Amino acid sequence: SVMLVNNETGCVFPVAEIARLLRDRGSKALLHTDAVQAFLKLPFRADTLGADLISVSGHKLNAPKGVGALYIGPRCRAVRPLREQTTISFASMSMASEQAAWDNASI
Repeated sequence: SVMLVNNETGCVFPVAEIARLLRDRGSKALLHTDAVQAFLKLPFRADTLGADLISVSGHKLNAPKGVGALYIGPRCRAVRPLREQTTISFASMSMASEQAAWDNASI
């Protein structure tokens, strides 16, 4: 697990390069990245970042506490949630990320 952006220093870690090195060496290890600090601030896409799992948190977007999202890539099989996703949580994260995108666009 590697942070995409450090919350204290702002250092951006080379997650895409780490993912490439793992693939090039034929590693079966899955790569998770904590993208909470980068979400909607640093442009990235799941397919180009290369991480197998990407987590983001809604509290950075003014969504309710405890709301977040986890991208699960195609190399992850049989991953089941520890807790079932609720419609309210999904809608909260969606609305908060949409509002944050509009807010950031005007900066």
